[in-house]
Amino acid sequence: TISRTVEHPSELPKWNYDGSSTGQAPGEDSEVIL
Repeated sequence: TISRTVEHPSELPKWNYDGSSTGQAPGEDSEVIL
């Protein structure tokens, strides 16, 4: 959750998504930085 208005995308934190944790991808090299 972001508690303030963001003026530019560079202010946002980097998030990751791992498809293998949700059963949507095989286990090797399935992490994506968003």
